[in-house]
Amino acid sequence: MISKDDFRKKLKFTKTDIFDEIKSRPFGKLMIWGTGGVSAGATRWLKKENIDFDGYLVDSGNLKVSDDRISDKPIYETDTFLKENSDIYIIVGHSHYEKAKLLMKKYPNIKRIWTIAAIARLDILMSEEYICKNIEKLAYSYYKLSDKESRQNMIDYLNAQLSRDGSDIISHFKTSTSYFENDVINLKDNEYYFDAGVFDGKSIQSFIKNTSEKYAGILGVEIVPQYYERAKKMFAGYANVQIINAGMSDHDGVDYFDFDGESTAITTSGGTRVDVKTIDTICKENDFHPSIIKICIGNSVLPVLKGASSVLRDYTPKLIVTAGIDTKALTDYIPEIEKMSKKNAYNFYLRYETAMAERLVLYAIPKKENLR
Repeated sequence: MISKDDFRKKLKFTKTDIFDEIKSRPFGKLMIWGTGGVSAGATRWLKKENIDFDGYLVDSGNLKVSDDRISDKPIYETDTFLKENSDIYIIVGHSHYEKAKLLMKKYPNIKRIWTIAAIARLDILMSEEYICKNIEKLAYSYYKLSDKESRQNMIDYLNAQLSRDGSDIISHFKTSTSYFENDVINLKDNEYYFDAGVFDGKSIQSFIKNTSEKYAGILGVEIVPQYYERAKKMFAGYANVQIINAGMSDHDGVDYFDFDGESTAITTSGGTRVDVKTIDTICKENDFHPSIIKICIGNSVLPVLKGASSVLRDYTPKLIVTAGIDTKALTDYIPEIEKMSKKNAYNFYLRYETAMAERLVLYAIPKKENLR
């Protein structure tokens, strides 16, 4: 077990805040690279920090806006703009932060490229105060991680939260992955997959692809009606795939949710009233015995996870849990899984889908299973 003092020494509490760096930059044009959802997040952050910028860059000749939440700043084709201008500063506004190095290497007139941690939402940043207050819990989660890469990923994530800069993540990032294509998950034939948070259906598509359609069953749950309807049509022709429209929580009853276009979150003030069920109840009602569960529910993962206690105890499924968009992920998820499951049932890993703080994923793999 690592002490909280030794763990604290691994963190960069004195690192300069990214927005202080942007504000103090020398003369030059400040651009956001991208015009989608991530660039909309960058736009919101700059507005919040009272930082003006000069426009957006896109890699193709299509200069149309792909997200209506970005500002009315001009849009330029990336290569053309960078060849015709000097002293350029860039904020990455797409999910592939690792490409920042390649762009800067190609164009020496780029003075600095920043990657913002917690870019998608303004309310999920882990403050220094929060990290210090929970340093013992964080040290415990760090201790429980099963390999060196996971531990490094955790430290990089926390340093990114402290500085709001994703450069530490980029420096150790290896390659883009998916939930089912990495060095941790080992899919078998006849898996029963429970997808908590279907959204656009891509995770189910990836699961089907990576099992070569040799799965036993898929049960997907989606709270947002339009996403549910779309997913239901998407998988209508597949055998043993069921999509249901429901809210999920740690109890059967009613909760209130905020829907912000990026994700859903249980709220204690206002919000939309939604009937909710636990994963345990949904599995029981559908006679479904999951061997793998993915939970991607914005920053409401913890109550959904708590609602799977019987399933974890009875079946010890592989768990894939988004961890980058919930301040409680690195303090509470591992202890909660340990509390609900059989003693010492799981090995724990952290991996990034892409080099973004939000794309951090926690994997709980039954110890009885071998890694790839």
